[in-house]
Amino acid sequence: MVDGKHQLFGPNGKLILLEEYKEDKLNGTREIYYREGKASSHENYKDDKLEGSRRLYYESGQILYEEFYVNGKLEGQRKGYFEDGSLYLQENYHNGLLEGKRTLFHKNGQIKIRENYKEGISSNE
Repeated sequence: MVDGKHQLFGPNGKLILLEEYKEDKLNGTREIYYREGKASSHENYKDDKLEGSRRLYYESGQILYEEFYVNGKLEGQRKGYFEDGSLYLQENYHNGLLEGKRTLFHKNGQIKIRENYKEGISSNE
């Protein structure tokens, strides 16, 4: 049975994975790192399912995605960013399905695409 923190190191000796287990299930924080040591993702688990906030990063350290999970399913607002930090995606989820407005942006901030979803299905068609 696996309990406690688990670490994995790459060939260069740097930490590439740090995660917490309780009774053989992921419970708590899980962090994944690029080879050079910068964060690739930071996420939380409860009973082997994503729970709470999750952030994914570019190798540069800039945020790629910010999202939230409930019982392993996307819930609420999800944002994606260009590497310069400007917003490129904003969408909403309910119970793991796209729900409501989904907007993609050009790097200059202008709207590229705007769509509406209901229970994961586009209402623009």
